[in-house]
Amino acid sequence: PAAMILDAGLTDTDAFELLHTIRHRHDDQHFPILMTGRGLTMDDVRRALGYGAQNCMVKPYSGSEAVERVGRLIEAAHRGPQHSIELSRPQAVA
Repeated sequence: PAAMILDAGLTDTDAFELLHTIRHRHDDQHFPILMTGRGLTMDDVRRALGYGAQNCMVKPYSGSEAVERVGRLIEAAHRGPQHSIELSRPQAVA
């Protein structure tokens, strides 16, 4: 895939373990993964980055913000692997 968005609030599975499994099984593929979730803490962000996510976004966020973030991750993936911490702050969505 060009990119993946993974919600930390999955109910049927641990999203962090799923992230780890995806990266372990596809370690030769360097597609960016964006972890999202309500109330992500800095410990959650560190864990997500440690398991292979390139970025995290805290819900709620606008659709345009998600599209922009994923676009930047795809562009960055073409330049080479990197990690970034960029927590979005909840904003009122009209």
